[in-house]
Amino acid sequence: MYIPYEQLSDQATVWTYLADRPVSEHQEEITNILRAFCEKWNSHGAPLQTSFTILHDQLIVLAADEAHLPSGCSIDSSVAQIRELENKFGLSLLDRSQAGVYIAGQVHRYPLLSFKHLIQVQDVQPDTLLLNPMVKTKAELAEKGLIKAKESWLSRHFETKHVI
Repeated sequence: MYIPYEQLSDQATVWTYLADRPVSEHQEEITNILRAFCEKWNSHGAPLQTSFTILHDQLIVLAADEAHLPSGCSIDSSVAQIRELENKFGLSLLDRSQAGVYIAGQVHRYPLLSFKHLIQVQDVQPDTLLLNPMVKTKAELAEKGLIKAKESWLSRHFETKHVI
Protein backbone atom coordinates (compact mmCIF):
# COMPACT_ATOMS: atom_id res chain seq x y z
CA MET A 1 0.00 0.00 0.00
CA TYR A 2 1.28 3.42 -0.93
CA ILE A 3 2.01 5.96 1.78
CA PRO A 4 3.67 9.35 1.29
CA TYR A 5 7.47 9.09 1.33
CA GLU A 6 7.74 11.54 4.23
CA GLN A 7 5.60 9.23 6.38
CA LEU A 8 7.83 6.17 5.92
CA SER A 9 10.06 5.21 8.82
CA ASP A 10 13.68 6.34 8.61
CA GLN A 11 14.57 2.63 8.67
CA ALA A 12 12.63 1.91 5.47
CA THR A 13 14.71 0.09 2.88
CA VAL A 14 15.45 2.05 -0.30
CA TRP A 15 16.46 1.11 -3.81
CA THR A 16 17.89 3.85 -6.01
CA TYR A 17 17.82 4.11 -9.80
CA LEU A 18 19.84 6.83 -11.51
CA ALA A 19 18.36 8.02 -14.80
CA ASP A 20 20.62 8.95 -17.67
CA ARG A 21 18.86 12.30 -18.03
CA PRO A 22 16.36 14.46 -16.12
CA VAL A 23 12.87 13.00 -15.88
CA SER A 24 11.00 16.29 -15.37
CA GLU A 25 9.23 16.18 -18.73
CA HIS A 26 7.70 12.82 -17.76
CA GLN A 27 7.60 13.30 -13.99
CA GLU A 28 3.81 13.46 -13.65
CA GLU A 29 3.31 10.24 -15.62
CA ILE A 30 6.21 8.51 -13.83
CA THR A 31 4.71 9.59 -10.50
CA ASN A 32 1.31 8.14 -11.45
CA ILE A 33 2.87 4.85 -12.60
CA LEU A 34 4.99 4.48 -9.45
CA ARG A 35 2.11 5.36 -7.15
CA ALA A 36 -0.08 2.73 -8.83
CA PHE A 37 2.75 0.20 -8.50
CA CYS A 38 3.22 1.00 -4.80
CA GLU A 39 -0.53 0.66 -4.19
CA LYS A 40 -0.42 -2.98 -5.33
CA TRP A 41 3.16 -3.92 -4.34
CA ASN A 42 2.96 -6.89 -1.98
CA SER A 43 4.99 -9.75 -0.61
CA HIS A 44 3.38 -13.20 -0.69
CA GLY A 45 -0.03 -11.55 -0.94
CA ALA A 46 0.55 -9.30 2.07
CA PRO A 47 0.50 -5.58 1.29
CA LEU A 48 3.69 -3.66 1.91
CA GLN A 49 3.96 -0.10 3.16
CA THR A 50 5.75 1.39 0.19
CA SER A 51 6.53 4.69 -1.39
CA PHE A 52 8.83 6.45 -3.81
CA THR A 53 10.39 9.81 -4.45
CA ILE A 54 12.33 11.44 -7.26
CA LEU A 55 15.41 13.36 -6.17
CA HIS A 56 17.57 15.76 -8.17
CA ASP A 57 15.26 15.20 -11.16
CA GLN A 58 17.18 11.99 -11.97
CA LEU A 59 17.21 9.66 -8.98
CA ILE A 60 14.16 7.44 -8.61
CA VAL A 61 13.91 5.96 -5.13
CA LEU A 62 11.60 3.06 -4.26
CA ALA A 63 11.12 2.38 -0.56
CA ALA A 64 9.48 -0.26 1.64
CA ASP A 65 8.82 -0.19 5.37
CA GLU A 66 11.33 -2.28 7.28
CA ALA A 67 8.63 -4.18 9.18
CA HIS A 68 7.40 -5.96 6.04
CA LEU A 69 10.26 -6.20 3.59
CA PRO A 70 9.66 -7.46 0.08
CA SER A 71 10.65 -11.00 -0.79
CA GLY A 72 12.64 -12.02 -3.86
CA CYS A 73 9.56 -12.17 -6.08
CA SER A 74 8.29 -8.76 -4.99
CA ILE A 75 11.74 -7.23 -5.49
CA ASP A 76 11.73 -8.77 -8.97
CA SER A 77 8.38 -7.09 -9.61
CA SER A 78 9.86 -3.70 -8.65
CA VAL A 79 12.76 -4.21 -11.05
CA ALA A 80 10.27 -5.18 -13.75
CA GLN A 81 8.43 -1.90 -13.06
CA ILE A 82 11.68 0.05 -13.43
CA ARG A 83 12.33 -1.76 -16.74
CA GLU A 84 8.86 -0.71 -17.90
CA LEU A 85 9.74 2.91 -17.11
CA GLU A 86 12.97 2.51 -19.09
CA ASN A 87 11.07 1.19 -22.11
CA LYS A 88 8.17 3.64 -21.94
CA PHE A 89 10.29 6.77 -21.59
CA GLY A 90 13.54 5.70 -23.28
CA LEU A 91 15.47 5.99 -20.02
CA SER A 92 18.44 4.09 -18.70
CA LEU A 93 17.82 3.33 -15.01
CA LEU A 94 19.42 -0.06 -14.38
CA ASP A 95 22.93 0.59 -15.68
CA ARG A 96 25.15 0.12 -12.63
CA SER A 97 28.30 0.85 -14.65
CA GLN A 98 27.51 4.57 -14.34
CA ALA A 99 27.81 6.89 -11.35
CA GLY A 100 26.25 10.25 -10.64
CA VAL A 101 28.18 13.43 -9.92
CA TYR A 102 26.29 16.38 -8.45
CA ILE A 103 27.62 19.71 -9.71
CA ALA A 104 25.90 23.09 -9.46
CA GLY A 105 22.52 21.54 -8.66
CA GLN A 106 22.59 19.07 -11.55
CA VAL A 107 23.37 15.39 -11.83
CA HIS A 108 25.86 14.23 -14.45
CA ARG A 109 26.25 10.52 -15.13
CA TYR A 110 29.65 9.10 -16.04
CA PRO A 111 30.97 5.58 -16.70
CA LEU A 112 32.77 4.22 -13.65
CA LEU A 113 35.85 3.57 -15.76
CA SER A 114 36.15 7.27 -16.63
CA PHE A 115 36.58 8.53 -13.07
CA LYS A 116 40.36 8.17 -12.93
CA HIS A 117 40.57 10.44 -15.99
CA LEU A 118 37.97 12.85 -14.57
CA ILE A 119 40.12 13.19 -11.45
CA GLN A 120 43.31 13.67 -13.48
CA VAL A 121 41.77 16.54 -15.48
CA GLN A 122 40.21 17.87 -12.23
CA ASP A 123 36.60 17.60 -13.40
CA VAL A 124 36.12 15.57 -10.21
CA GLN A 125 37.90 16.94 -7.16
CA PRO A 126 38.02 15.76 -3.53
CA ASP A 127 35.00 17.87 -2.53
CA THR A 128 32.92 17.05 -5.62
CA LEU A 129 29.63 15.48 -4.55
CA LEU A 130 28.69 12.00 -5.74
CA LEU A 131 25.36 10.24 -5.52
CA ASN A 132 25.94 7.40 -3.11
CA PRO A 133 24.52 4.13 -4.48
CA MET A 134 25.44 2.28 -1.27
CA VAL A 135 22.65 3.70 0.90
CA LYS A 136 20.24 1.10 2.22
CA THR A 137 17.72 3.06 4.30
CA LYS A 138 15.72 6.26 4.05
CA ALA A 139 17.82 7.75 6.87
CA GLU A 140 21.09 6.88 5.09
CA LEU A 141 19.77 8.41 1.89
CA ALA A 142 18.93 11.64 3.72
CA GLU A 143 22.28 11.77 5.54
CA LYS A 144 24.67 10.21 3.04
CA GLY A 145 22.87 10.29 -0.31
CA LEU A 146 25.42 12.84 -1.49
CA ILE A 147 29.00 12.28 -0.38
CA LYS A 148 32.28 13.97 -1.16
CA ALA A 149 34.45 12.11 -3.66
CA LYS A 150 37.28 11.94 -1.09
CA GLU A 151 34.91 10.02 1.24
CA SER A 152 33.82 7.55 -1.44
CA TRP A 153 35.27 4.64 -3.36
CA LEU A 154 37.36 7.28 -5.17
CA SER A 155 39.29 8.24 -2.02
CA ARG A 156 42.40 6.30 -3.03
CA HIS A 157 42.81 8.57 -6.05
CA PHE A 158 43.08 11.61 -3.79
CA GLU A 159 45.56 10.23 -1.27
CA THR A 160 48.62 12.43 -1.06
CA LYS A 161 52.03 10.91 -0.75
CA HIS A 162 54.06 12.33 2.13
CA VAL A 163 57.79 12.49 1.55
CA ILE A 164 60.03 12.52 4.61
